[in-house]
Amino acid sequence: MGIRTLKSGEELILEGTRYKILNPPDLMNLSLRNVTTGEVRIISISDLPILMKDEGRPSLPPANDLPPEQMAVAKKRLDIIAPLLVPGRTKREVTERAKTFGFDGVTLYRWIRKFERTRQLSSLAPAFETRGGPGKSRIDSHVEAILQKVIEEEFLTRQKKKVSKVCSEVEMRCFRAGVPAPHPSTVRRRIEALPRNDVVKRREGSKKSSRLFQSVEGSFPEGKHPLDAIQIDHTILDVILVDEIYRKPIGRPHITVGIDICTRMVYGFCLSLDKPGFFAVGQSLYMGMIPKDAFLRKMGINSPWEIFGLPKIIFADNAGEFRCDDMKAFCEEYGIEISWRPVARPQFGGHIERLIGNLNSAIHTLPGTTFSNIAVKGDYKSDAEAVFTISELEEWFTRYFVEIYHNKVHSTLGMTPRQKYELEILGSETMPGMGLPSMVEDEERLRVSLLPSVQRTVQPHGVVIDEVFYFHDVLRKYIKLRERGSKKGKLFTFRQDPRDISKIYFYDEALRQYFTIPYRNIGLPPISVWELRKVKRWLTDQGIAKPNEHQIFQACERLRQIEKESAEKTKLARRSIEARKRRESTHKESQKANKTQPMVGTLPGKTGVSAILDSQLDDIFRDVKPFEGIEVVQPKKEDK
Repeated sequence: MGIRTLKSGEELILEGTRYKILNPPDLMNLSLRNVTTGEVRIISISDLPILMKDEGRPSLPPANDLPPEQMAVAKKRLDIIAPLLVPGRTKREVTERAKTFGFDGVTLYRWIRKFERTRQLSSLAPAFETRGGPGKSRIDSHVEAILQKVIEEEFLTRQKKKVSKVCSEVEMRCFRAGVPAPHPSTVRRRIEALPRNDVVKRREGSKKSSRLFQSVEGSFPEGKHPLDAIQIDHTILDVILVDEIYRKPIGRPHITVGIDICTRMVYGFCLSLDKPGFFAVGQSLYMGMIPKDAFLRKMGINSPWEIFGLPKIIFADNAGEFRCDDMKAFCEEYGIEISWRPVARPQFGGHIERLIGNLNSAIHTLPGTTFSNIAVKGDYKSDAEAVFTISELEEWFTRYFVEIYHNKVHSTLGMTPRQKYELEILGSETMPGMGLPSMVEDEERLRVSLLPSVQRTVQPHGVVIDEVFYFHDVLRKYIKLRERGSKKGKLFTFRQDPRDISKIYFYDEALRQYFTIPYRNIGLPPISVWELRKVKRWLTDQGIAKPNEHQIFQACERLRQIEKESAEKTKLARRSIEARKRRESTHKESQKANKTQPMVGTLPGKTGVSAILDSQLDDIFRDVKPFEGIEVVQPKKEDK
């Protein structure tokens, strides 16, 4: 999966034919000229991922699905070439940068080509765990480790030690370790190559770093162009929802929403009855990054929602879901900078806070609103007046964004968000446009990369996550695999859609593709991770602190029956059922939308479900011998 730039003059291949990209006719379509015939073709942006062929571009996983040692190498290589990823770089700049880090210029050019083809961190990961020969760092790995540690411990500190002292410390530690010390000029070049803002922050303090490298102290840095900066946050909404069946109150939903700072266009959103976490953040980002035509068609909405593409910076608050490893790894993979709001500095979240305030103000006109406080609410009976289901509220929000908010003049912009976006992308007679933003080629891989991940070893019984077992034949070669030079089992990354834990996603490094790993017992019903947690809490209350898989699903069936029987009586039961239906519905929609772009791997000679079923049947009947357990019965002679 790569990042496709859509700039005028670039070339791409569609259905085996080479085209040159022309200036876009509008925000939703792409104009292409056939390189061979000269014929001009107009295609919808949303159709581009389906029409695009591989063009020989590598299939890449998210960076944190690779082994840690490969991720570390990829990050180091990106740090080295980052200053060179600009137009107009010179051969001299590349050569000097290569010399600083002990490589030759040819190696850096190779890394630059790889990264510029895909714009993904994982493109720089080595193909093998160990490498040698040309292109290998001239510094021994032990010396490299000493050098990095000394810079970290001796130079990047508030003691502000001189470089000469650092060189002496490197020499001393290398002597103790029995390895040759690098030349002092090598140490100096490494220090000179460190990011200036990081050096100032570590040696002088955050205040001086902010004063020197941030735009204006105490204000939020505005995005100059679309997707330069996105703010994202979530809140509980001031409205009571009803369930789909009985139309009775089930409580207030949460919304996670993002806004583009330059244009004030709403980037994406996620509505949920579950508490927000990384999954809600991921769903909002996923909506923002892809064209939204299919989503709008599902809603029956004809108005356009033009914004799409990868942001340069995501601004968020300090909540755990924005600081988790999955979020950091995703941003590293796609070259997105993530910046967390300074504590007690509300102005750094002003744009998204104002948007959320506007949303809740608009909601206060809807039946079932709880208003902003008790005084305003008065004797209004929110539960009695509630009429919206979560699906209906999702449609209401979508229509509000694309039909009202995007077309309302913004006081700061002096125009509507849609007009600002169009001006920035297409330009005008007096101002050139930036052109259409880059897009992700494989939307299904993008979706999977935004799912929560876990690390597990592979055992003979498969993979176990929260006492639930998973297995597929593709895992067999990884059973009991150990880390190199260690007795510890090798950890692999698995991804899971929390709305449906009946399957997990595994990236096979050898075959370079994802595989869907189903339940080991394929007869078990799909459930969500939230339902699983509720079942475990219920079992704990029943005195079963460590339930097995059978007990979990048996209890799940029992709780579903209890909820069904009590749904008419209690709000909590209705909310639980409605949340489950909502998750199942949105998950089925996402599967349906991605059927045109199959991602799931299968074993040679088998496809889809048949491969999975054959794998499970092999396990079931592995030890069965022909005619085993069959008793031959002789027919009785009839009495004459």
